Amino acid sequence: MFSRGAGELVEHLIRQHNKQLAQELQSNQQEFSKLPVRQRIAIAIRKRLEMNAKYMDVWPQALAIVAQPTNAPAAAKLLFQLLDDIWYAAGDTSTDVNWYTKRALLAAVYTSTELYMLTDFSPGYHDTWEQLDRRIADVLWIGGAVRNATAVPQQILTAFLQPVTGTGYASSYGSYSSSSTPSSSSSRSPASSGWAEGSAAADTAAAAVETVHAARQLRLVTTPTGMVV
Repeated sequence: MFSRGAGELVEHLIRQHNKQLAQELQSNQQEFSKLPVRQRIAIAIRKRLEMNAKYMDVWPQALAIVAQPTNAPAAAKLLFQLLDDIWYAAGDTSTDVNWYTKRALLAAVYTSTELYMLTDFSPGYHDTWEQLDRRIADVLWIGGAVRNATAVPQQILTAFLQPVTGTGYASSYGSYSSSSTPSSSSSRSPASSGWAEGSAAADTAAAAVETVHAARQLRLVTTPTGMVV
């Protein structure tokens, strides 16, 4: 039934969960659209990650399986389809470079929160949801900085226009170790003070750029006009 064995089995589960989330978001679209964008994104990611909770004892192994070279392309495609569904439900209508930026940044938010959840033993994953809120704040901080900038740095343009080797999705999960623990530095609030507080946000952006590069190289990202890049 599953020609690639465990990898395809995990992908099937992820695909079913993604589909379930898309249906839930669609059925509650009228109510959902009344919320601020930040809250819509947080709710959507939390709902999706909560679907993993019942498998948490074996989820580190599942992520390790999908990070393998033979499985990573399909896993990356599933991730970007999920992010596209979330942004669409959040009301995103961008068709310019922001379309890529938003999905790249959200990829870093989702993967970092999913990894954090693996070592979170707080009641109801309370610490994970706080981490999620902090990461979303990082994304909004970056988004505001980009919108207010008078010019985009050349290195960012180069990063988006030139493909890179490797798979960002795989490298994110491949670095997971069972001995990993959530970083205490993640408790900083990115909105509290100045440029120095943006360092965590910058890390998020760097990881996100690598992820979208990999997807572009694998021809897995479809633009709003339907063109595969």
